[in-house]
Amino acid sequence: MASPVPSGVVEKCLSCTSCSKLLQEPKLLPDCLHRICKHCLENLIRASPTKSFLCLTCGTEYVVPENEVDGFKTDFLIREMIDSLQNEPPPQRNNRKNPSGMSSSAPDASTSKLGTDHLPSGGNTNLSSKTDQYPDKTTELQEECVLIIESIKTGNWVICGITSNSHGQIVLTGRVHTKRSFIMVMDVQGSISQRLELEGDPRSSWSNMRVCDFFSESLVATACLSGQVGIYNISDSAYNSRNMRDVLDAWPGNRYICSIAADKAKSKILVGTKYRGGSGRHILVFDGELQFLHTLVLPEIVQYTGDMVVHNDNLLVCDKKTRRGFIFTMDQSREKIVSVNEFTKPHRLCSYAIASVCIYTGYPYLLWAGAVKGQKGQHDRRIVRYSSDGSELQEEQAVDKNAFIMCSSKSDGIERIHVAAEHSGKVCTLAALPDDHDYLEPNDPGYEKMDPADRDTNTAPKYVNLSYVRK
Repeated sequence: MASPVPSGVVEKCLSCTSCSKLLQEPKLLPDCLHRICKHCLENLIRASPTKSFLCLTCGTEYVVPENEVDGFKTDFLIREMIDSLQNEPPPQRNNRKNPSGMSSSAPDASTSKLGTDHLPSGGNTNLSSKTDQYPDKTTELQEECVLIIESIKTGNWVICGITSNSHGQIVLTGRVHTKRSFIMVMDVQGSISQRLELEGDPRSSWSNMRVCDFFSESLVATACLSGQVGIYNISDSAYNSRNMRDVLDAWPGNRYICSIAADKAKSKILVGTKYRGGSGRHILVFDGELQFLHTLVLPEIVQYTGDMVVHNDNLLVCDKKTRRGFIFTMDQSREKIVSVNEFTKPHRLCSYAIASVCIYTGYPYLLWAGAVKGQKGQHDRRIVRYSSDGSELQEEQAVDKNAFIMCSSKSDGIERIHVAAEHSGKVCTLAALPDDHDYLEPNDPGYEKMDPADRDTNTAPKYVNLSYVRK
C-alpha cells in the first residue's frame, strides 16, 4: 500500500512560482513545465520591457507570444487537483521550533571560491562550512520617510534605477514607455528639482529601461537597455551619451544592457550586458569621458549580471537568473577577476530571488524576495546585512513587498538606505541607530536607575524620524 503524500509536498507542487499561493487558473510554461497563476503571468508580461521574461523558478527565458498570456496553456489537471484540495478539511500541523526560536530546517550555507580567499574589507577568511545562524531579530533600520512620486504612479512609469549623493539628492531613472526613458532628481523630502524624458534609439527593438549610479557628486552614470550609456550632470542638466553601435565594432541585435556601476576610486564606469537567451557575464568598462576601455569577463557561474555595486576592489553582483549573489575581487586595472565569494542565501525564505545590492555602514546589504518558510501564502521582501565576505548573515529587515531596487547614501552625518518600488512610485528612506548607542528615553526601562551624571551625557541620537508621506 502506498504511503500518503505529505501535505507540504502537495502545497509546494501546487503553489504559484510568483505569489507562492495555491495556483489560480494555472498556466503551464512549455519548456521547463513550471506553473504560474494567470494573473501573475499577466503581471510578469506587463512588467517586461523586452517582450521576454524568465521563469521565476529555474530562469528559463520565454518570448511573449502575440496573444500574450492566452498563448500559454491552462493546466486543467492541476486546476482540478487544487479544487479538490480546497474542498478537503485542513490538515493538523505541528510547527516545531528549536530552542533558539529558529526553524528546525537546515539553512542553505552554500559558498564558492575562485582563486585565493579574499575579505573585501581586508584580512583573510575561510568560507568552508559556515552557517547563517544569527540572532533572531531585525536590524535597527527604521523608516525615516515614505515618498509617493505621483507622476510615476499615475503615469504608469517604471523605476529601474536609484542612486544618491552626499548632498541628499536622489536620482531615479526608468522607463516612461517602450521608446522613452526618464531621469528624475529630488531631495530626501521628495521635492523634484529636475525631470528629463529621453527618446530611445530608433534602431533598437529593445525597451528603454534606464539604470543609474552616481559617478561623482554631480555626475550620474546612466545606461539604457537599448544600448546607450551616458553621463547626466545634475548641476546644469546637461546629458552626454554614446550608443553602443557607435562605440563597439559589433553590437548585435540580441545584446542589451542590464546594469551599471560607477567605480569612483578608478574613475571608471562598469556596464553589465547580456545576450538574449545566452551569456550575461560580460561587463564593458568605460572611463569618465565615455571612452570604451576593455571588457571584464565574469566567471561562468554568472548568467545574468543584475544590480551591482563597486566597493574598494570588489564588485558585488546580483545574478537575476541563478538567483545568487557574488563578491568578485578585481585586479587594479579592472581587467580580470582575482577571486570570488558567494553570499549565503537567507534560510527564512524559499523560492527566493535576488533583487538589489548596496553598501551601508561598510557592510554589504542585499534585497531578497521570496515566500516565507512555514507560512503558507506569505510573500516577503527582506534586506539582509552580511559579513564583509558575504558568508554570514548578520541582521535582516522586512521591507515593502513591492521593493525592487535600493541604494545607500551619507549626508549630514547620517547614512541611509533608499528603497524604490518598481511600479507604484513609492520610495522609502531607512536609517539606523548606531549599534553601540545607549540612549534612553525618560519613559524607557532603566532610565530611572541611571546615575544622574550619566543622564547628562544621555543625548539623543542624530537620527530623526520624520515619519511622513509626501505625494
